[in-house]
Amino acid sequence: MLIDFIVRSYSKRNLWILFVGTCICAIGMAIAALVIGVGQAIDGAGVSIQLLDTMLNYSAEEAYQQINAYGENGRTICVLSTLILDSLFPLLYGAFISLILVFLFQKTKYRLFILLPLLVILTDYIENTHIAILLINFPERLPNVVYLVNFISLGKWALLGLTLMAISFGFFLRNRKNFFLEVERRRTNFYEKD
Repeated sequence: MLIDFIVRSYSKRNLWILFVGTCICAIGMAIAALVIGVGQAIDGAGVSIQLLDTMLNYSAEEAYQQINAYGENGRTICVLSTLILDSLFPLLYGAFISLILVFLFQKTKYRLFILLPLLVILTDYIENTHIAILLINFPERLPNVVYLVNFISLGKWALLGLTLMAISFGFFLRNRKNFFLEVERRRTNFYEKD
């Protein structure tokens, strides 16, 4: 079973390797974003340049405004970044988060949460593929692809949010005994003061 394979992959060494790999990949993507011009104002638009996979709920017009603002060199860098760095990044951070979930849930009835990052990875890859299609075909406009990638992006962020909530829940489960002891101690101290 897939969950058992992920559980067997857990080790502190693997966790550190994935963490360092995720950080290196994130730094590379941040450098690419700076070269593309992320954060700079788009002339006369009142908005700044953003990467499509970091935006939430955008229209076709907003997507093409961003793609146009990248410029020719920026679009080339964005395609390369999407196809190379952003192909490694979801795999690295997804595996890293999966191992965190293994640590939190491997001996509980909530083991299924370990698979959540795999859904995030899948949606991220689908999103990256469609963003690359938009960039490669520019200036041709593909509004249906924009709507699809926007929907996929929303799904990715929702799944990532669920994954982060699962991590929070896992830390609560692992520490609930200490949590309830602390609540009881504070309640006792509060009543003793009266």
